Amino acid sequence: MEPAGQARLAVAGVTAREAEVLAVIGGRLTNQEIAERLCISVRTVESHVSALLRKLVLPGRPALIQLAQQLAAGPALPVPPTSFVGREDELAQVRDLLAAGALVCLTGPAGCGKTRLALETARRWPGETRIAGLASAAAGDVGAIIAAALGLGYEAADVLTAARMALTGRNLLLVADDCDQVTGAVAEQLTALVRAVPGLRVVATSRQPLGISEEQVLPVPPLACPAGPEPAAVQRSAAGRLFLDRARAASPRFRLDEAAAAHVADICRHLDGLPLAIELAAPRVRTLDLATLAESLTRHLRLLERPAGAGRHRSLAWAPQGNWRPGARPRRPVTGTRPMPGGRSAGCTPTATRRRRHSAAWTRPSRTRRPRESPGWRPPPGRPAAWPASGARTPSVTGSRRPSDSPRPEISCTPATCGT
Repeated sequence: MEPAGQARLAVAGVTAREAEVLAVIGGRLTNQEIAERLCISVRTVESHVSALLRKLVLPGRPALIQLAQQLAAGPALPVPPTSFVGREDELAQVRDLLAAGALVCLTGPAGCGKTRLALETARRWPGETRIAGLASAAAGDVGAIIAAALGLGYEAADVLTAARMALTGRNLLLVADDCDQVTGAVAEQLTALVRAVPGLRVVATSRQPLGISEEQVLPVPPLACPAGPEPAAVQRSAAGRLFLDRARAASPRFRLDEAAAAHVADICRHLDGLPLAIELAAPRVRTLDLATLAESLTRHLRLLERPAGAGRHRSLAWAPQGNWRPGARPRRPVTGTRPMPGGRSAGCTPTATRRRRHSAAWTRPSRTRRPRESPGWRPPPGRPAAWPASGARTPSVTGSRRPSDSPRPEISCTPATCGT
């Protein structure tokens, strides 16, 4: 159930048990069948149905069934802003793996197209689909996010029991997107869900496998690059077709000729067929010609950046940021050190750190600084009005010590004085 549907039920005063009855009513079950599925009496079901009709102000059971189906069939997948290009072989592999097992994990580096492949699989799924976005989730919130995506977040005390009662017999596909930050919690939750609900199918995306026995790992490779500089070779390759599609969407006047095909092939090969990099580079044809774009990409990857607000797909530099914890500072590379055998750096060893601290304590500059030569400056109390020139000697302040400019007395060592 979508958050809007949950809000409507909450405003109407629908209880958790009544919401469960409403979800089951959408399947056109009788009161007896609902009682058997929810393990309650038929009279209790009749009481909940009457309460739902009264609270939701509906004329009868057909309207209640229609409302339940509308709440269950709400928009669960985001609308893609661009067309889907290539990946037909990977889509067929995902379908075959889902037919053989309950859980498929799509793995690969950042920007290789794992999320887009999972969402396209969900759009072509013949049954119901749900998505749980875990890009900014904490480990303790994974269960609640997955339960809400499955429509079990409305005061469900026991998620597994609620999932078994509400999802059994439904052809449902769950997409658990971006599991990198909370791999352990996601593995635990998905393992329990696929074991509790036999008909549930799950597609997870992560840079590394989840490490559970139920998963089937499918690596997502980069797109195939053009085999040659000819226009036909560019149009046959998946990377070339993706670049042409995004370039024509950005600039309708873009045309592919012999010269342009050679530059497109060079750009795709330089970007290693990475879909995110190609989608970031193609819109640049609005302001740069292909020759300049191909030459610039060999030196400046900062061209591959979208405006702020695109999330972790804003640029190639932002895509790996999903590895860090929410709110954590981004890590910076350590500079000024040289590698040593064993994987450590010379500037990061404990001995070097102590030595650096010791030397810094002796080379720290004095806090007493020469005052600036300004007309309005006055010396503080107890300080001379004019500071001595560099190299001049200043007499000792205390009278018990000899002046610094007095000659040092000669000390002779004799057997009587030295004790020898």
